[in-house]
Amino acid sequence: MKLTDIVLRAIACHGKQIQFLLLDNVCGVSATGYYWIGLATKLKCLVLNACASLADRSFATVYPFSFAGITKLAIDNCSFLTNRGLLELSMSVKKVESFLLHSCSTFTCRGLMLALRNCSRSLRTLTLIKCNFLGRDQEGNDLPVIAQQCPLLETVKLDECGGIGDDFILWIGESCKRLREGCRRVTDHGVVVIERRCEKLAELDVGGCDVGDEGVKKLARDEPMDLESISMAGYSRIIDQSLVVLKEHMGPGLNRVNVTGCAGVSWEMVNWLKRYIDRVDY
Repeated sequence: MKLTDIVLRAIACHGKQIQFLLLDNVCGVSATGYYWIGLATKLKCLVLNACASLADRSFATVYPFSFAGITKLAIDNCSFLTNRGLLELSMSVKKVESFLLHSCSTFTCRGLMLALRNCSRSLRTLTLIKCNFLGRDQEGNDLPVIAQQCPLLETVKLDECGGIGDDFILWIGESCKRLREGCRRVTDHGVVVIERRCEKLAELDVGGCDVGDEGVKKLARDEPMDLESISMAGYSRIIDQSLVVLKEHMGPGLNRVNVTGCAGVSWEMVNWLKRYIDRVDY
């Protein structure tokens, strides 16, 4: 759909009560159009889907108070938006509570982290789906500092994302209560990082990660974690002994275990585990 800046100006100026705006497969909008949208003071939710004209320059002219009311932001398959544009936008959406990136391949993990820092005080939910991040995770002493600035973060979902590894999990996990992963670069080492550093976690879903029997043992070893739910669906390397260790070393609050598709786990072990865990999915 081709829209002009005049249309977006009319929406911003005359649709003063609009709280949700979806721009789907829109082209023809310049930085001026996004400038006007940023002035819609009642706007709470903004979804940008496959917008061909959306690029870094689209947010170059927005004021610091633009998009000030946005609490939900979703960017899907906008292939011309890079780290620079994401950072510019994040400087305005400082009250965003839910942030979703879908099918994006023009950002780096570092760029994403810097952008999230600008809205870290309000962020509650972060969802990354089918995103291929450029480069490798950046290690450094400042990463945990950024994570500690997300006091309200409750849920992080990572699904089929490339370029995300153990370092990113460490960074985000320290602030999060529910962590759902599906990234093959997260390994047994990443699970150790979770066990040692992510004290706030209540729910952990690591289905689809490259984690095996040794990772589960390390997760449950030493000081017990206060997990309420853990999902290991699809782990081909998990065996019965892993669940014995899990049961013995997890905290008393664990009430759900998902081992669906784990070929190395027997029915006998599942039945045994059900004596101690309220819900076991197999």
